[in-house]
Amino acid sequence: MQTAKMASLGELVAGIAHEINNPLAFILAHKDTVARGLDRLAAMETTTTDPDHEQRGAILTKCRDRVGSMNMGLRRIQNLVLNLRNSRGSMKGCSRSSTCPRRWKRSWRC
Repeated sequence: MQTAKMASLGELVAGIAHEINNPLAFILAHKDTVARGLDRLAAMETTTTDPDHEQRGAILTKCRDRVGSMNMGLRRIQNLVLNLRNSRGSMKGCSRSSTCPRRWKRSWRC
């Protein structure tokens, strides 16, 4: 009975990891395109002399900083998905009589 529960939990974790990973991969792929576009705009701004030049430069700098922050957050989500996938393997065959990892025994009393 306990083994079946753990197997079901493993399937649930795998499904959640999969559902998080799909949009994550999309965002990671397009984040670099946005960063390159901002870099090109910043390079173009260095040759401009109009009065709004400094204000646009500040906005571009802020946007580039935000992309860097987004990258850090996305990497954390990516690590979470990897940990979910890895934990699924630890749950397979985990039962009261088996050698269940200590962290599972504490949290799920298996």
